[in-house]
Amino acid sequence: MRVLLTGASGYVGMHILSRLVEASHRVTALVRSPERLGRLAEHPSVAVHHADLRDESRVSAAVDGHEVCVHAALIWGAPETDLELLDTVAAAKLFDAAARAGVGRTLLVSSTAVHRPFTAEMREDDALTPTEIYGATKAATELVLWAACGAHGMQGIVLRPGPIVGLPAVPGAAFRSDRRVTALVASARRGDPLHVARGEGRQFVAAADVARTVAVAIEAPAASGTYLCVDHKLTTWESIAHRVVAALGSSSDVVTQDRRSSDPIPRFCDERITGLLGSTLDSHAAMEQHLAHLVRTGHEG
Repeated sequence: MRVLLTGASGYVGMHILSRLVEASHRVTALVRSPERLGRLAEHPSVAVHHADLRDESRVSAAVDGHEVCVHAALIWGAPETDLELLDTVAAAKLFDAAARAGVGRTLLVSSTAVHRPFTAEMREDDALTPTEIYGATKAATELVLWAACGAHGMQGIVLRPGPIVGLPAVPGAAFRSDRRVTALVASARRGDPLHVARGEGRQFVAAADVARTVAVAIEAPAASGTYLCVDHKLTTWESIAHRVVAALGSSSDVVTQDRRSSDPIPRFCDERITGLLGSTLDSHAAMEQHLAHLVRTGHEG
């Protein structure tokens, strides 16, 4: 298939691009900085389209002739700026242009952040009442996708990954780390105690599994709606803290404290994603690689 991919040079975007190429799709990578694609820019199945998402004419020109659009880009800035609003507007125009160009299916890479504040059990169909700007931006982008699908008959898919871990897609490619993981590594470098609450954690997801899910979803005829893309098991902050200390050879102590809240530990339901993929997700190995990369490179943000 011919696939338009936005955000192709980002941490997750590069993983998606690599996976789509491996699956023999022809991919148009819409990027602001083509040089960040590295050797993938020269792959015979990759066409590079140099454009900013806010450039409506160039984005509209890019969508023509594609069967699928995968939107993994994010226009982001400091909280005091209006870039979050620009991101939603740019996404709305992209989705509208894709639908008008005859793109049959559009997949949005969203985030579990739309579910904040987290509750004991969260499912795809829960009402969204985000309490911070990032989650609100992602929730708004989901809504404009469904609006474009409703107006033009395009099929939509929303993927909500949890915190993403793993190596860069290729050496030298973009890399990002969850802020709490970053903070644990920084504290352990200083030799400070690592304070964690007993039993608390997150359902992470490997970057490679996000990319695999995208590849499966755009090809599966029955794939539609929203999917929480998370591990089946919770990874506790205590276990991560111990891994960080071991990876660094740090003198830091891991101090486990009782939870401040008596509420149940939040959990995302993974039934839909398991049904789509045929198996549960497990980011244990990806977490080990992620922490090793942080320790080796010193890249913590």
